[in-house]
Amino acid sequence: EVLTSPEIKICGALGSCASLKRGGANVSDTVIGEGGTNAWGISALDPNSTLGFVFEVAQPAGSVIAQGRRPHLQFVTTYQHASGAIRMRVTTTALQWAPPTPQGQPQAPSVRASMIQGFDQETAVALMARIAVWRAEAGGETIADVLRWLDRSLIRLCTKFANYEKDKPESFSLPHELTLYPQFMFHLRRSPFLQVFNSSPDETAYYRHKLMCDTTSNVLVMVQPSLLCYSFAGPPTPVFLDSDSVKADVILLLDTFFQVVIFHGSTIASWRDQGYQNRADHANFKHLLQAPISDAQTIMDNRFPVPRYIVCDQGRSQARFLLAKLNPSRGETGDSSEVIFTDDVSLRVFMQHLIKLSVGSS
Repeated sequence: EVLTSPEIKICGALGSCASLKRGGANVSDTVIGEGGTNAWGISALDPNSTLGFVFEVAQPAGSVIAQGRRPHLQFVTTYQHASGAIRMRVTTTALQWAPPTPQGQPQAPSVRASMIQGFDQETAVALMARIAVWRAEAGGETIADVLRWLDRSLIRLCTKFANYEKDKPESFSLPHELTLYPQFMFHLRRSPFLQVFNSSPDETAYYRHKLMCDTTSNVLVMVQPSLLCYSFAGPPTPVFLDSDSVKADVILLLDTFFQVVIFHGSTIASWRDQGYQNRADHANFKHLLQAPISDAQTIMDNRFPVPRYIVCDQGRSQARFLLAKLNPSRGETGDSSEVIFTDDVSLRVFMQHLIKLSVGSS
């Protein structure tokens, strides 16, 4: 059950829950997720179970919010412990209003700065992904409609909070609190949660279920997989999820949450097939081959359900599991040994269009 101060109303919950259809003064007419209620039922909880709640400010139009009073939210969780005892846990959190802007006056920079400081881009990515999935499933919208909604939301965010001069794309910059958000939206648009082609209905339902109930850190990996590079140059290092990261003399470890992929560059695969790792004078190469296997095993040991484990080589058919997740930059930096043939635009082109639309006069 969720209790709120009078200024806040509940739009709904996003996750593995069902509405108990309990109305109240704090229930909004706007429905997002399981809405129209302030109480929900959950069949089971584990340490990774999460719910996303959407609220709205319920002040009448034209009225001024009292600054001396801080709004609050209260989450009341009643559950049966393994011992059989019924327990109640209450979590209360206070919010803070941004400084008021007089009616008819432009928003002061201090107001905008205070709003930016309160923005958690990682949580926003997880919540927007859940809302997008809900709109695609229960909202009655097509995937194209959901993608357009994501694009408009991102453009509005950048128009309101980015730093730029009108009609000057070169002046565009984002505060550091928002710098990663656009690239997460780029990968969300290409993810199996919204691009269901080549996935069975069962696979799509499974992917979306995990997105709706898992932790923020896991959702970020689902939306934008992590990529580690192993080479003779040094210890494993994170690299960009980009085709320029594919090189003949490296090994890549991709974690998409649902799959763990070890990708060998063509040179590494050739040396392995010739058995260099079995020679006493090539112990470093043997260690290089073993390192991503050990790290992949650690990932799989700590994750449930266990992800699919894939080992592939550059130029072979199963390399598609890695290439499908990469930004198709098509060698824009000149360092890529892999060209990805796709109709998708690259992250660079995506950002160019985003900046142009954000700084435009219209």
